[in-house]
Amino acid sequence: MTAVLAREAFGAEFVGADGFLNTPTYGLPPSFLIDALRDCIGQWQTGTMEVPVFDDYVRDGRAAYAALTGVPFESVTMGGTVSSVLGLVAAAVPDGSRIATLAGEFTSTTFPFAAQAARGVTITEMGPDRLVSAAADFDSSRPAWCSPLTAPSSTSTPCGTP
Repeated sequence: MTAVLAREAFGAEFVGADGFLNTPTYGLPPSFLIDALRDCIGQWQTGTMEVPVFDDYVRDGRAAYAALTGVPFESVTMGGTVSSVLGLVAAAVPDGSRIATLAGEFTSTTFPFAAQAARGVTITEMGPDRLVSAAADFDSSRPAWCSPLTAPSSTSTPCGTP
């Protein structure tokens, strides 16, 4: 049986298996998050949860991400999954749009745009250097750069748009 250990990082306690290295797939939540989740589930289970309380958490999360990446608060959205949010963006691009993305990007990022093919929307995958140099030749080059893992440079506007 694998030993479960408590460890401290980033000012929080994390409890997990000794040697745990799978953070890219699901990561370990900090203990304070687990405590809050248990409290929320208890309220849900007993019918005492007040859903509007979540608005403050969403607003705080958006503000924190905006501050972290240097983009306006109004440019940050939240959703349950990347593909569901990008599905709204993909459905809104004009017919015939040409989309550029990073080669090998996650399917959940690119598929919402590829699914618009019947409207003439095309998606072109390319390497990082080519994406940077060719982005201006496309109608949109946002799927990869608006991800939570990529902060815009100090000279760019939100999501790296010109």
